Amino acid sequence: MKVLSLLLAHLCPLWLMPGTSHAADPVVCSASISGGLNFGSSIEPQIPGNSDVSSSLSYTCTNTTNTAYWVTVCFNIADGPLGVSGGRRQMSGPGGNVGFQLYTDAARTLVWGAINSSNFPTPVRPANFQISKNASATASIPIYGRLFGGQANATAGNYTTSFAYPNVQITGSLQTGSSSGGSCGSAGTDAAGFASFPVSASYVNSCTVTATDLDFGTQNSTAVNVGPTGNGLVNIVCSKAAPYTIGLKPNSTNSTVGAGTMTGLTSGNTDKVPYQLYANAGLTIVWGDTPGSNTIPGTGTGAVQPAVSVYGKVPSANFTPDSYQDTVTINVRY
Repeated sequence: MKVLSLLLAHLCPLWLMPGTSHAADPVVCSASISGGLNFGSSIEPQIPGNSDVSSSLSYTCTNTTNTAYWVTVCFNIADGPLGVSGGRRQMSGPGGNVGFQLYTDAARTLVWGAINSSNFPTPVRPANFQISKNASATASIPIYGRLFGGQANATAGNYTTSFAYPNVQITGSLQTGSSSGGSCGSAGTDAAGFASFPVSASYVNSCTVTATDLDFGTQNSTAVNVGPTGNGLVNIVCSKAAPYTIGLKPNSTNSTVGAGTMTGLTSGNTDKVPYQLYANAGLTIVWGDTPGSNTIPGTGTGAVQPAVSVYGKVPSANFTPDSYQDTVTINVRY
């Protein structure tokens, strides 16, 4: 355990001298963030929303003398072992680094910093308080974290970093006979009394999909083999490096080979217009919903993939004049 050193009779800067022994160290402080900060285990990298968590820093300062002291204690969290990129602290994982930040306020506008950080130079100074002779003072202060959303380059897996001395330090000063408050600018031999803590997050693969209608147009009742038409588009975004397949299943039939029927919209019309879905303009590759057989494979990039065209054919238009439609379910497996 490291110790705050009283070097002057009234205002005592706590000089940073790790490993140095002092004959009379009157006040000892320690701090910890139990469990660190964990942003969760199911974060989707391409989702734009932030992941916010909070924890608390607990600290104890003990006066081992027969003199009461006013203590100014400051808790410093520097950039972290992976440095700063784009104004954000960094965690590392299988996809490289992801950015997060630590704050002193729930609104997440005030970055928790350190006197030895040029990026975030403001440490937390909880209070200037008095410790009676041979007594201790214990308290806690909140810490707030944010893992920024939309980090599409992240791949699935665990991301971590750990803050340890000198990235975490206790600094401050002691006074006798005055409650005016001291400075955060110096550290005593308890500079390393701030226990190390981890920051972690786990990303999972995810996909989102949208589509446009497949429209066979207006046809004469004598028309046959209507198609191919490729104006139906499937747009997909999947996590970087995530393998996926796209399957199509007509709701009218639940067919796994892409064969469905369209129903007329006019009341009393019982006609059903059959159609078939394909993956190519030549109408030779059936697009269905049997994994490993007639689905379309791909690998995510974390960004919008090129749109995939859906082709279809109606064998005959010889049905009651009407508008016909069906709904097709898109199943993305990843």
